[in-house]
Amino acid sequence: MRALGGPLDPSKLTRAYLQPALARAGITKPFRAFHDLRHTALTHEAAAGNPLVYAQMKAGYSRSQITERYIHAAEVVFPGAAARGEARMFALTEGRKEPD
Repeated sequence: MRALGGPLDPSKLTRAYLQPALARAGITKPFRAFHDLRHTALTHEAAAGNPLVYAQMKAGYSRSQITERYIHAAEVVFPGAAARGEARMFALTEGRKEPD
């Protein structure tokens, strides 16, 4: 890293630190480093129950509609919805009958 406080090079950070960490963790799925980390951070803010406007300001969004995507991803509005959808989807793909 730069000791003089200059701007960081995202591609160097990804290449030098993030990609080796992902390899050590056994993660092989394609990863859009900074976008995915940003999305994860905002989803955690929503899941923690922080106000919409807080996440919106942190992200720098001018419209709340964009921020609302993270609230839905965090299952704040519809708790358990993603798990039920996955259970149904994986049951069907594994040849089992549709769950009740």
